[in-house]
This record gives sequence, C-alpha cells and structure tokens, in this order.
Amino acid sequence: MKYSPEFKAQMVRRMSGPIPTSATALSYEVDVPQSTLSRWLRQAPTVGSMGGHQSNDDRKPKSTRRWTADEKLRVVAAASSLSDDELGAFLRQEGVHEAQLVEWRQQAHSALDTSNQRRKSKASFEDKKIRALEKELRRKEKALAEVAALLTLKKKGGGDLGGRGRKHSLEERRLVIALVDEAVEAGARLRPACHLLGLTDRTVHAGRPRTPLATSAPARIPHRRTS
Repeated sequence: MKYSPEFKAQMVRRMSGPIPTSATALSYEVDVPQSTLSRWLRQAPTVGSMGGHQSNDDRKPKSTRRWTADEKLRVVAAASSLSDDELGAFLRQEGVHEAQLVEWRQQAHSALDTSNQRRKSKASFEDKKIRALEKELRRKEKALAEVAALLTLKKKGGGDLGGRGRKHSLEERRLVIALVDEAVEAGARLRPACHLLGLTDRTVHAGRPRTPLATSAPARIPHRRTS
C-alpha cells in the first residue's frame, strides 16, 4: 500500500512531537505496520519535506550532542523497563530519537557478544598456560626425584663397581641389583643408576637370577610282582 508524503510526515510528527507516540502504539491506531512507521521515523530528515509544510520544530537543526558510551548504556537500561507510553515521554525528556535508542541497543548487544567471546578466548588461553605449567612442574619434580635417588645410590654404592672383565660374586650381584631397584623405585631411570655404579644396564639385567625351570615329577617305581 502506498502512503502520501503528507500522511508520512504527519505520522513522523506524531512519533517525534512534544508528546510522542511510540511506533507500536501508533501502528494499532492507524493500522500501519510498526516496521513501516519505524522506517519513516529513521528517514525523518527526508520525510519531513514531503508534506509540503514544516513546523518551526521541524526546521530546528538536529542536536549535535555527543553521547558517551556510559550515557548510551544508561538510556538503554532505563528504557528497557518502560511501557510504550512511558518510553515516549522518557525519550522526549532525554532528547533521544527512537531510532537512536534502537541503534544503541544493537551496539550494547554487540559489545556484550564481543566481550563474551574475548572472555572465552582468554579462558582458553589461561587453561593452556596452566596445563603447560603443570607439565613443566611434573618434569621438574621427576628430575629432582631422580637426583635425590642417585645421590642416595652413590652413598650406598660405595664407589665404582664396574670395570672391564670384572667378575662379581653372588653377594655383589645381589647388592647391585638391590641398590639399582631401590633407586629406580625412588624415581631414577635404570640407565643413569647403572652408570653411576660403573655398570651398564645390560650387565645388571644379566646378573638378575633367572626363573628356575619347573622340575618334573619323580618317576614312579613299578611294583615288582612276587611269586
């Protein structure tokens, strides 16, 4: 449906006059879609000239006031709890156009979305940083445990037990294996523990007692027949 420029200008004056009517309330009154009325209101600088007549209020230049972010947020928050009738009076009192309020609401929502995304991104970065620190802490704890285990092994070992071609008695092999196992259980790696005693891990492994093979059951002696 087409509307005359005069009708559009009249609707704009109804929505922006001294006692403004909201676009929603005016839509019910004149049977024009609210979205259409809001669009006319946003186009008010051009719609006003279509009616062929402008009041003194229409000729006044638009306000050049620069609204800060805090002021915009205050207006948006206050307007959110008002009814349509109260909203018109409030906007008139504040000197705010309805189209400005819509724009500020959109800006506020966009700012909240951006803030949430940044917060999530920051939380993800912090989680990665914490995991990296925990991994480094575990590595250092293992290193400290190995150092302590090797120092204890050095004290108990009594010096270099190795040497090319050296043969160890059964008691020495048992002592070496017991000391190495104790150091490994305390946090040392097998190879450094063996090297501290002047041995290789192959030598220590070869000195471990092998699992004895299972013995077979004794053969039964058949009974001799007596005559």
